[in-house]
Amino acid sequence: MKVNPPAFLLLMIVNVTLAAAQTAPIPTVVSVKGKASIKQSKTQDDKEAKPIKAGDALPFGHWVICGQNCKEVQISYCHFHTKIIRGGSHPIRIVHMGCNITSRGTIGGGAKGTGPLITYPRNDALVRPETFSVKWDTNYSLPINGISINILLVREIWKAGNLDWKAGLYESESLREKLKGEQQAGRLKFVLIPKRDGGNEPAPVVFFLISAQDEHDLNLRLADLEDESDTILRTIGRGLVFHEFKLDDDAIEELEKALTMLQSQKPNKMELEWAKRLVITANESVDNDARVTQLCSSLKNLDSMALPAACIRRSGHD
Repeated sequence: MKVNPPAFLLLMIVNVTLAAAQTAPIPTVVSVKGKASIKQSKTQDDKEAKPIKAGDALPFGHWVICGQNCKEVQISYCHFHTKIIRGGSHPIRIVHMGCNITSRGTIGGGAKGTGPLITYPRNDALVRPETFSVKWDTNYSLPINGISINILLVREIWKAGNLDWKAGLYESESLREKLKGEQQAGRLKFVLIPKRDGGNEPAPVVFFLISAQDEHDLNLRLADLEDESDTILRTIGRGLVFHEFKLDDDAIEELEKALTMLQSQKPNKMELEWAKRLVITANESVDNDARVTQLCSSLKNLDSMALPAACIRRSGHD
């Protein structure tokens, strides 16, 4: 692959930017109005808390106190998002943030420019039993009317007919319970077969369940974010955790939600750009080219950082 000099320089800048985000993710105090302090645990006596000032790094899991003698504390997460703690609030826990995601390459099915009939689960996707559903693109001219789910094309574990094609969605709590049972038994690879009257069935979709142990670890990480009062920070944190566990569709849902919330406010340019970059990389992981292209276009007039690698690839430089 030949890379021209301008594109090469942009890629170098992107790599440096991402490296900085990965090696320095510790939350940092931006400013303190009044007197604020930090303690190691929520149950620790406030008298044992240590004072904090601008520039201090805040360890994950510690608790910031902005009480009666404190007006406000501002904390920077990932060098982009600023969390504000108001005076008189309860102790606030410092949550862990991954700060960054990386594209793992494309895993979505369908010929380039056409898109798959089954939009969820995607081919080779990892999914959770408790939220499992089947979604399809209702714009296809030949509708499906049923599905079956098999283990490696050997044993059928589920069958459903008379689907509501116009709804574009099939959900079943009984199916979710069935998949939970398969997960507990360690059977994680499945084939979804769309059914159509008269044969000529669409291509099957292979998907995987997250293992029971990984889902346990995932839920612990998600629970760690539940007490976070900053809605945007909590939502981005959830998206980053889902991405870490390779649950890309869940990651996209959370990160898109966070971006929508940011756009409804008046975010600073850097924070908005960061959120868009996270959404771009997450969508690239599932080959959602249309969304990546759309967001890359919206970044062209923002010059605080180099364009993401996904945007450079779409600009004809690689």
